[in-house]
Amino acid sequence: EIRLDPSGVLQSSISGAEWSNATVSYSPREAAVVCRQLGYDSWAYSYGSATSETSGVCLGDLTCKGAELSVEECQYRLTCGGIFFDFDVNEGQYAQFALPQSLWGRDVVVSTVGLSRDDTEILAPCHNDDYRSENGDLLQSQCETRVWPGEVVRVRGFSGSSAKGQVRVSSSVSMLSCSNEPAG
Repeated sequence: EIRLDPSGVLQSSISGAEWSNATVSYSPREAAVVCRQLGYDSWAYSYGSATSETSGVCLGDLTCKGAELSVEECQYRLTCGGIFFDFDVNEGQYAQFALPQSLWGRDVVVSTVGLSRDDTEILAPCHNDDYRSENGDLLQSQCETRVWPGEVVRVRGFSGSSAKGQVRVSSSVSMLSCSNEPAG
């Protein structure tokens, strides 16, 4: 079962499970099939920065020919959630984690959460340093990038200090808009 949330993120519910964001990059073929299944005859899509926040099963790697009546007739993988790495580094050191081949060529959001108010800094595959979380308890770094073959995540304490925390890598998703009017 599929639906679009109010922001245009495709969500799936597999075998009655909770709704989760689908990690889908749209070509015109996939967009046409999704909108057709939802009862619409035209579509528009754009890249967005929403990420899959659920740990359940969700729809990913959707590949359609364009004539299918539903996404179930397309090729897809069931996947979801993020990849997590714990780190504990001393002053002057960094932690490095290889990114799996399943992420190669995908747009991802890399984020860190420093524990015990440790400042963290992402050095690779993209760079960003801390900002205070909404409740003010945790310092986080976050950046978006495309993962290339052999790429790694590298993180350290801010300015080389010691730090302990967790790195999360999650897929970015695209936004889709379906309508019964000709696409402009």
